[in-house]
Amino acid sequence: MTEPEGTEGRRLAETLEALTEISGVVGGVRAAEDGFPLATRLGGVHDREGMAAAAAAIGQLAGQTLGRLGRGALQLAVLEASRATFVVRPTAVGFLMAVAEPEADVSLIATEMQRAAAALEQAASALAGS
Repeated sequence: MTEPEGTEGRRLAETLEALTEISGVVGGVRAAEDGFPLATRLGGVHDREGMAAAAAAIGQLAGQTLGRLGRGALQLAVLEASRATFVVRPTAVGFLMAVAEPEADVSLIATEMQRAAAALEQAASALAGS
């Protein structure tokens, strides 16, 4: 796993750890808007930079599509494939993505992602205030 140092880094590590401990979740990534990996917790078969780029691309495309259709801001995007499910949620800075097995409980993943996004937003607010 990679993570930045300090309080923000610990918070990132904790949120990704909680997310990846959900049954069926095989990895998690926090990516900046430009696809730069901020933190990852992925198995050895995953490409850290590629997964971060995917998180940003999926999040941006889903958000832009919703905006163009006048359907509001992106809350959660779920991409189901035959061998994986990708769940992407926007955060205060960038995107949070979970990679899961197809049979994983997406509602449980979404709930944990909501908690993670709230914790990350709180940490970002604290850093901005200091």
